[in-house]
Amino acid sequence: MIFLSKITIDEYAPLQNGEGEIVFHLLSVDKDLVCVKGREGFTPLHYVAGVRNLCLLAKFLLNCPEYIEGVTIRNKTALHIAAQYNRLEVLEILVRWLLRTYKNWEKYLEWKDKDGNTMLHIAASMNQPQA
Repeated sequence: MIFLSKITIDEYAPLQNGEGEIVFHLLSVDKDLVCVKGREGFTPLHYVAGVRNLCLLAKFLLNCPEYIEGVTIRNKTALHIAAQYNRLEVLEILVRWLLRTYKNWEKYLEWKDKDGNTMLHIAASMNQPQA
């Protein structure tokens, strides 16, 4: 089962090919099949935050809420990735979800990546004043 998980998730083939239904089915069968870190420590939530798939973003937050705590090998959260790729809608959803879900939500907004940047630093450097 782990072998299958690695092959399926590492390359994010269903996500890259727009096959969200496959991912939804995997979530319903065994959420651990899509809760596997891929290359450079990316989780599917990191990937979805970068490509702006709001439907899958919501599914992952509901089914794998622990992903919000996941970091890449560069210590980036999904918030960092969304800011890096100018995904303001994703940032808004992630921040609102954090506010509703976590008492200590500030720690996620203040989380620093390997270079010492918070998601707000990245948003500012990308000229995203709305963030």
